[in-house]
Amino acid sequence: MAIYVIGDLHLSFNTNKPMNVFGQNWQNYEEKIKQDWLSKVKPDDLVMLPGDFSWSMYLDETEKDFEFINNLPGKKILLKGNHDYWWTTLTSMRKYIKEKDFKNIDFLYNNSYEFDNKIIVGTRGWSLSEEQEDIRLTKREIARLELSIKDGISKYGDKKEIIAFMHYPPVTKSYMNTEYIELMKKYNITANKSLGQNFLVDDESIEKIVEASDLTTDDLVIEIGPGLGTLTQKLLEKAKKVIAIELDKKMIKVLQDRFLLYTNLEIINEDVLKVDLKEVIEKNGFKTAKVVANLPYYITTPIIMQLLEKKLPIETITVMIQKEVAERLTAIPGDKYSGAITYSVYYYSNPKVILNVENYKFIPAPEVDSQVIKLVLRDEPVVKPINEELFFRLIKISFMQRRKTLLNALTNTQVFISKQEGIKILNKLGLNENVRAENLTIENYAELAKEISK
Repeated sequence: MAIYVIGDLHLSFNTNKPMNVFGQNWQNYEEKIKQDWLSKVKPDDLVMLPGDFSWSMYLDETEKDFEFINNLPGKKILLKGNHDYWWTTLTSMRKYIKEKDFKNIDFLYNNSYEFDNKIIVGTRGWSLSEEQEDIRLTKREIARLELSIKDGISKYGDKKEIIAFMHYPPVTKSYMNTEYIELMKKYNITANKSLGQNFLVDDESIEKIVEASDLTTDDLVIEIGPGLGTLTQKLLEKAKKVIAIELDKKMIKVLQDRFLLYTNLEIINEDVLKVDLKEVIEKNGFKTAKVVANLPYYITTPIIMQLLEKKLPIETITVMIQKEVAERLTAIPGDKYSGAITYSVYYYSNPKVILNVENYKFIPAPEVDSQVIKLVLRDEPVVKPINEELFFRLIKISFMQRRKTLLNALTNTQVFISKQEGIKILNKLGLNENVRAENLTIENYAELAKEISK
């Protein structure tokens, strides 16, 4: 078995970008590639395609390009280049080739492969100039390469030869690590899966989170889950004081060493759900605080709801969470994305999406993308139900049985004494008896709670 490499194919079966604009030598270049490929590559061989596979801008335009290489011999693995605009997530790419039945193609994207007792890893890379933009992108690609290498070692062991592929070559050694990776090496840190740890290593995203937090030099910031302190660093530069609450004891040593010279940082080694945040704020001589966090996916909702329901002296909550959860939290009550938590969040705050954060910007990369959202807490709830407890109970019950009509859900749980009573109440509020939980506005639930309380 052999490994072959061919890059920058720039196939254009579905686009009007003929390569012969670069000279006559490029006339009918696809056929030339095909004939050369057929003369060398055997079915059991591996062909690496490290970037710029197609000129297409969109995935649905690439079908003929994929068909072309799929029908050639060998197992093909594609690496993203700087012109592969059609490339989305690994999950979506694999879904696409499965739907099209392209069985001889796979993708290298924060992952790895074993071939002929060798580990195949790689990343796109970036051109290494002294411009800040290039440095930022280079850091990101190094993080991706680290993910790919770690994936290979964890799957196939550390005794095999590793072959790394890049679209851009690493022309200088000075950019072959980042402060984040060096930190992890220094402290022998790997992410703790049980704590839902994924370390954000993208400078641009970190800057935008801080910017969205609207911090001043008079602010107290409560950071939940600081991890390696990549976000903490920026918060310390903007705020008067930062309270970092971290559950993982290994991270405490990192934070203490890294921020030894900072006098405006306090570290609390505790579960945030067990911390009396009101006491923390008052003890530090502040009237209010702003919360900033990269929340673990598995405990996102309990943390956010505790911050809201305890009615703490908090002005804003700027958090990074799983994209799917973010969509529910920031939905408008009554639309198709809304759930019980949508109404609760909207009751206490004005939520909005700040930015999308792709999964490759984390070490290790999660399976899904994230979003940064900001909750601006209201001085008063958006509605004032007569019975707040009943108001939230109605919402909870309704969405627990969201496939049922509201009438059936509330009758089954004896909120309505009977269907007849339920129909009467719904009609009085101008609601159809077939209405479902997600069809009601937050005002509807407040009115419903008022009627049931009578």
